[in-house]
Amino acid sequence: MCIKVFKGATRLVFVFNKFVIKIPTFIGWRLFLCGLLANMQEKVFSELNQQNDLCPVIYANRFGTIVIMKRAIVLPNRINHLAFSIYLENKYKNNKLKEFMLSDFKPSNWGILEGKLVKIDYGS
Repeated sequence: MCIKVFKGATRLVFVFNKFVIKIPTFIGWRLFLCGLLANMQEKVFSELNQQNDLCPVIYANRFGTIVIMKRAIVLPNRINHLAFSIYLENKYKNNKLKEFMLSDFKPSNWGILEGKLVKIDYGS
């Protein structure tokens, strides 16, 4: 089993073959709290995800100390950011969730899961 670890601004992400685990960072108290809040937010938004545009949360505890999500294939950063931005603008043009879906729209916050584009980092 191969495990990769990525460090985000407020969380550590452990990537396994079929799922990822997100926990708050331990760098400092304030960043730890932000990581807890990000995990809690992803749990809530995943539960409200009617369009299935968010990577689903498999498990999250109520304290925000852990989130387990299905693993999506992360979009590469080498894709054209402008073209990706335009694509997202058009996709969510008349959508009430437009601002949320376009927040922090960098390609590495998106992935492909079961052939569908999904947002994989929506805790901030």
